[in-house]
Amino acid sequence: MENNETTGKKAHELIPRKKQKNGAQIVGVLRRAPRIKQLQRGMMASFALEVPRTFPMGDDLRQEISYVPVVAFDALAKQAEEAAQGSVVSVTGPLKTFAGKNGSGWQVRAESIQVVSRPAAAAAAA
Repeated sequence: MENNETTGKKAHELIPRKKQKNGAQIVGVLRRAPRIKQLQRGMMASFALEVPRTFPMGDDLRQEISYVPVVAFDALAKQAEEAAQGSVVSVTGPLKTFAGKNGSGWQVRAESIQVVSRPAAAAAAA
């Protein structure tokens, strides 16, 4: 990361911590049930949202599917656990990067989860 010539500080140090806002809003389909893990201090849910993207290619429209990884903790993990497979879900939160024994990656750390719609069978059962 480059230093600012005037202050000698790195770019991320110029913005007060409370003012830094890294955020994403993802709306996609929950294709698999979240993986739930009990932690010492609570609960964690990890899941992926299937997000389609349509774009022009020549005279045709093409569709590409991305899978966006999400992690949620405690009450949000419980909310994710209760979302039915096939539900359309909106997740808002910051992007987080990580490095682990299986490599590095990124995920959205949920600050809010909203079930936008449920599949017909799940909605009838609710």
